[in-house]
Amino acid sequence: MKLQIILSIGFSILISASCDPNCNEVLVVYEDCQKIDLLKDTLLISDFEKGEDPTEFCGSLGIWAFPPEQVKVAVAYDNSPPFTGSGSYSAKLTIKGNQLMPPNPDGWVGGGLVLSLSNEEEGIDITSYKNIEFDMRIPQGSFLREVQIRLEDNSHRLTPEPFVLQFGSISPDWNHFTIPLDALGKATQLPSGNIHSLITSNVLNLVTISIHNGTSPHPTDGTLYIDNVSFTR
Repeated sequence: MKLQIILSIGFSILISASCDPNCNEVLVVYEDCQKIDLLKDTLLISDFEKGEDPTEFCGSLGIWAFPPEQVKVAVAYDNSPPFTGSGSYSAKLTIKGNQLMPPNPDGWVGGGLVLSLSNEEEGIDITSYKNIEFDMRIPQGSFLREVQIRLEDNSHRLTPEPFVLQFGSISPDWNHFTIPLDALGKATQLPSGNIHSLITSNVLNLVTISIHNGTSPHPTDGTLYIDNVSFTR
């Protein structure tokens, strides 16, 4: 038996119950999701303070890895110091390359964090916002300093991927970044011709990108922390 009820009263309550034919009790799980209010000057996507999925708008943490045989990627809710001042939890990304594997024939390996912004199939309309803001830190010795970010819309086409270092310093301490959405939304003319402008009315995910040449011995190992992701006017 499976029961699912959705109520919307400023937020959503998901009631999920499951039971096999022989069980004597039903396990009920409650998950609350905030209502997306696009009138707010600051739309907080997540400060990760729940310490687990789902995030504020019923989004979640995920990963991407290519090729999976050569790079292992993991994400977690982490509450180790130092803290940002707004709370104790942040999102942690760990990437570890497998140096024993033969070089990737496509010439590169990579991975990153995927933060789904909500559980809305069509995504969130961020057209009225000007910036994405977040806090980030990268521990000493991590090889993820050249991290890029992008926003993914529901077309799932490749969108601009600027380097975070273009917008501030990266260090073992928390640094705050304010990135104009124009830098993430407007396609530039590239020889490959496969970069598309972001559909700002249907944004699904925030993605971090860490790529290294798969034919070189440069390590792909590293850790990255991100917190307080929001859109602002």
